[in-house]
Amino acid sequence: MVNKVFVYYNLHKHCWSIRALDGPKKGLVIHHASYVRLGGSIEPTVSERGRQRVLEQKSKNVHAGIKGTLLHHIPFKTGANPKVITPSITSYKQITYNPYLYNEFVFTKTKKGLPKSLSACFMTNDRQVFVN
Repeated sequence: MVNKVFVYYNLHKHCWSIRALDGPKKGLVIHHASYVRLGGSIEPTVSERGRQRVLEQKSKNVHAGIKGTLLHHIPFKTGANPKVITPSITSYKQITYNPYLYNEFVFTKTKKGLPKSLSACFMTNDRQVFVN
């Protein structure tokens, strides 16, 4: 059973890739999803070394994502274009990351860094990420 995961947007498949951080499949991508919900202790992560490689090579690589406990996901179906679902809870705030502009995840509206303590994360099929 996988508890902790690392989730990142897959630019080639245009969906979320979910990689196991524990269990028998540790280190492997275990799901491709349109939507992902994480709980527990949420940790947005950016590898500075990977970010520097992006800046030098001008080519994106997997160096940023969000760690947490996988609560729910909707499997990705190639060619499907489902309706965008966003969290209805008003306490969720949208976050973003751009290696050319920031060295960490930031709130989309204020461009300020995130607090150390986050308890929930929701990722939509149109690449939006919301945290609480």
